Amino acid sequence: MAALATPSGRPTFDSLKPIDTTPSETFTQRLAATSGTLFFPKRTVWCSAQRVHALVFEPTHKYCYLTNTWIKQTEMNLRCGGETFELFVTQGHSIYYAGTYVVHSLRTIHRTEFKTIPDVSKMAIYHATGLRPNEMEKVKQRFPDGEVKAECFGLQCVGFSNELYEGLLRDRCTGGGGGGDASNKRKAEAEDLLGDHEAKSQRIS
Repeated sequence: MAALATPSGRPTFDSLKPIDTTPSETFTQRLAATSGTLFFPKRTVWCSAQRVHALVFEPTHKYCYLTNTWIKQTEMNLRCGGETFELFVTQGHSIYYAGTYVVHSLRTIHRTEFKTIPDVSKMAIYHATGLRPNEMEKVKQRFPDGEVKAECFGLQCVGFSNELYEGLLRDRCTGGGGGGDASNKRKAEAEDLLGDHEAKSQRIS
């Protein structure tokens, strides 16, 4: 992944400004749930110091409380068809827009399950299974050793939406000056912008 070219028009990551420095739970949930975005807090690893292309680790199975069973993860595999997504990443407590990406399956070049992953939070992998806190007994139903297994996917940067980036910067919440109501209003505006961008992308495609 690191050997892939950097698309023209993609700014260096170091030059990017955070789109939110005090992200609310609602906003982070919106990022994770919007179909046209990718957001994997503490599960994304850059392939090089330039921070262009990346790897993401997804649990091989997720827990379904409706049936009280483990279900094989398929969502990321379905994203590997060449469709583009807008990637958001965390750095410290801030969220950054990283650009437009496509997802690649890496099953043909490495094993499909990872147990210990450098630079990836085990707790983040645990939370991504959908389990509530402190339910290790359910983990051991699927993973007897108590370690949730994860699969690695490649994230290739193919572009950068200046329109989305600049719009999010205009609406970003820095947590200062505006007070609670102003802060909530700016966050709502940012969420609306994501929805508008997603709808526009769907019309174009």
